[in-house]
Amino acid sequence: MNTVMKVQKVLIIGAGFVGSSLAASLKSSGVQVCCTRRQKGEEGTVQFVLEDEETWRNLPKEVDGVIWTLPARPLSCVQRLYCTYLRSILDSKKPFIVYGTTGRYHVEEEHQWVDEKTIHSTKSNI
Repeated sequence: MNTVMKVQKVLIIGAGFVGSSLAASLKSSGVQVCCTRRQKGEEGTVQFVLEDEETWRNLPKEVDGVIWTLPARPLSCVQRLYCTYLRSILDSKKPFIVYGTTGRYHVEEEHQWVDEKTIHSTKSNI
């Protein structure tokens, strides 16, 4: 028997270019989306700053899945957030997706394969 989970509400941690585009696509498919932003802002967003644990309480408790689009640093903050919030998402078997870009990796040639062993770029991409 093949069962498919119907996702009703998704939290997108990081509403930059990738997160905002993904949010728009999900909303057009009828999914309720909550995005995080560094500043208090528009409807459908909550303030969240990885380095400011006070803002972590703004993250919704009831979601059907989480999509992470932020750089996972500083690692110590990510580890604390995992212990206080993300672990409950994973323990409940809800989807947790880490969405990154290959722009953070050092590549020597066009179309080079990028995987877990590829060296991270030291150049800022901002």
